[in-house]
Amino acid sequence: MSPFASIVKLVLIVTAVALLLTLTVTYFMARQLTVPIKKIHSQIKKFDLNYIPSKKQQILNSNIDELEELNDAFQNMHLKLKQSVMDMLEIQKRELQSKLFALQSQMNPHFLHNTLANICMMAEENMNEEIVKMCKNISHMLRYISTDKSSSVELKRELEYTVQYLECMKTRYNGSLVYKIDIPEEMLEIQIPKLVIQPFVENSIKYGIHVEPPWVIDISGYRRDKQWIVNIKDNGPGFAEEKILEIRQRLENVKSTQPLSGMELDGMGIINIYARLKILYREMAVFEINNLSEGGAFITIGGGTRDTLTD
Repeated sequence: MSPFASIVKLVLIVTAVALLLTLTVTYFMARQLTVPIKKIHSQIKKFDLNYIPSKKQQILNSNIDELEELNDAFQNMHLKLKQSVMDMLEIQKRELQSKLFALQSQMNPHFLHNTLANICMMAEENMNEEIVKMCKNISHMLRYISTDKSSSVELKRELEYTVQYLECMKTRYNGSLVYKIDIPEEMLEIQIPKLVIQPFVENSIKYGIHVEPPWVIDISGYRRDKQWIVNIKDNGPGFAEEKILEIRQRLENVKSTQPLSGMELDGMGIINIYARLKILYREMAVFEINNLSEGGAFITIGGGTRDTLTD
């Protein structure tokens, strides 16, 4: 039995060695999988929108392509999500600032003084219907600015707000103000940022009254491929050439994450409107300031439609 016992002993030794080798190889193979998985799990547990990950990708060094791709995908998702949240917060901040600017503009003492003076004059002349209309317009304007929490509205609502402002100004200037609105029906449902049309209309009135009446403001719009375009024209003196160059230079240099510039457009910062359009529409944003050859200012704003934003 001695040879048989030797064979059994040899088999047991070989089996033990093979088992040990198998366990060792299995341990290192499992470690090669579990260590990078633990790293990814640790990153997921630390996932927080307040935590800004490094733009440099963290490499696992797992030598497993699938895990490396999973790690890259997660980090890219984190960066994109963080950027989206930052953009949303920036839009909300700009929106709040624009509401405050607009509210301040509409409620400045000069505006209130002239509005109340007009209402008193209309009351003395028993113009009850005009007084009711004026009060309703002011009420609707304040409600539009202060109560709606959304950062975008349908184009028709922005136009309604602008018309209410224009009607107040028509009463103030005894009919010397004339306005025309030519917006296609199919554009009225398009979502646009709030308070991007009326500020330019307000600017046109402020500078347009320095020429002989009637003072004409023309608001028109059209679709261009996947963009909406709105033009605001007036028959005033227009922008001084140096002012146009200054504005264009400021718009060229501005970044969407910068704070509001000190340059203002009757209580509403030009940079505010430009920045909100750029944040929301990026390369699809349209913002141009020019003078008409026959005299007057010509403003063009626009952006992508909803189907563009969701692509």
